[in-house]
Formats: sequence, C-alpha cells, structure tokens
Amino acid sequence: MASVECAPDAPDLYPGLLLSEPEVGAQRWRTRVLPGPGVLLQSITGFALVGAVLWVLDGVHGLIALVGLGLVFAVLVGGPALETCRVHENGLVVELQGRRVSPYVIPWASVDVDLVRLHHRAHLLGRRTGPRRPSTRQPVWCRTAVSLVGLAPDYASAHLRSSRLFDVRRMLQAGEPLMPLPLAVWYLGPGRPERLLRALEAALVDAGHAQAKGLADRCLAEPVRERYRRPLTDEQVYGRAWPRRLTG
Repeated sequence: MASVECAPDAPDLYPGLLLSEPEVGAQRWRTRVLPGPGVLLQSITGFALVGAVLWVLDGVHGLIALVGLGLVFAVLVGGPALETCRVHENGLVVELQGRRVSPYVIPWASVDVDLVRLHHRAHLLGRRTGPRRPSTRQPVWCRTAVSLVGLAPDYASAHLRSSRLFDVRRMLQAGEPLMPLPLAVWYLGPGRPERLLRALEAALVDAGHAQAKGLADRCLAEPVRERYRRPLTDEQVYGRAWPRRLTG
C-alpha cells in the first residue's frame, strides 16, 4: 500500500484558505479581551456585599473566604484577558487560552462579509451555541461581542489541521472528491467593538472585498440584541441560513 504524506499546511489543496501565522501579513490592529466597566462595577459591588455579610457572620474567617473568592475571580477574568484578536493584511488571528503557540488564523477569503454582526447582551449567547452550532467564543462575561462566520477552528490552527489534512489526502488518493472546508461562528469580545469593526472593514476592503465598505456603520446601526426569553434563530440574526461549508 502506498504511503500517504501530508504537509502541515498543504496550501495546494485549498489555495488562500489555509494560512500559517507568518503568511497572514503585517499586523494592522490588535486588542485584548478585557472586562468592561459594567462587569467590573458589578463584581466590585458584589464582593463588597458578600464581604460585609461574611464579616458580620464570621469575622476574620469570613474575610479569608472572601479573599479566596477574589483569587478565583481574578483567575477567571485575568486568564481570558490574555486572549487577543489581531487584524492582519490577509486574515484575522485569534489567540485563545491554552493555544498561544499555534493561534487560529481566519483568512479573509473564508469570511462572509454579509454575516458579520454586533451583539448586545452577549452574555446570553451561550443559549444559542452548542454542538449543533460550531462556534468559538471568547469570555462569557463580555456583554458586547462581534461575530463573524469563517474557517472552522480545526482548520484555522496549523497544529490541529495537520491530522485533518492527512485524512483529506487519503480520501483524494482513494478517488473521492475534495471535501469543502467547514465553517464556524467566531464570537469575539473586544473592549471596544466599534474599533474592531472598523479594522475588519478596512482590512476586508483592502483585501478585495468591496462589499465590506460600510460594514462597521451597518453593524453599529443594526446591532443584534440577544433576548432573555426565546433565543433568536439563525434567520432572525443573519437574515438567512449561513453556509456550513466552504469550497476550495
């Protein structure tokens, strides 16, 4: 049986869709995922109330417990604060916790300009995501998020896609047609989403997506407001069902 070789990136299979970090071009804009003032104010207020109750009930031991809770909160907030999203000439680079060695690279060629959205009450997004909706999400405490449909995580990471491309080559060798690449929804939680939207618009236009002109103003003028009851459907958010696969 002939051996099957698979290059880590295999750009010949999907031209322009499988980029490594060095191929994504110069960085144009960058942001870290930081909690907004509302989240910080609510957290500080909550800890102050809990601290007062613990002090009344158990004095010093209560304060020790409060310090422990504070450390847990610092880890939950400080960890995601290390996550970044970077706008480059040829794509978006997303660094999540535990994947800083091989970040996700989402090429502009895989992004559907018409499906970029700004979400308010983004902390409710968890009710719409799950196994039936391929998605990658930055911190759950983000109350405002930007979503876009682009190359799925399994192929956006050079480390993860090597095994996937091995299977693709094996299928091709067996005479099967080249499979389309899967897509996923990326939920990004920048501190100032309007800046991310304008950076995305400029990069997409420069990359040849003329229809991206006015993207930021459109998203800011027509944000998606997540509902506390009856989560929104795809048709309500995007106006149409977004494609599940990307042809090479």
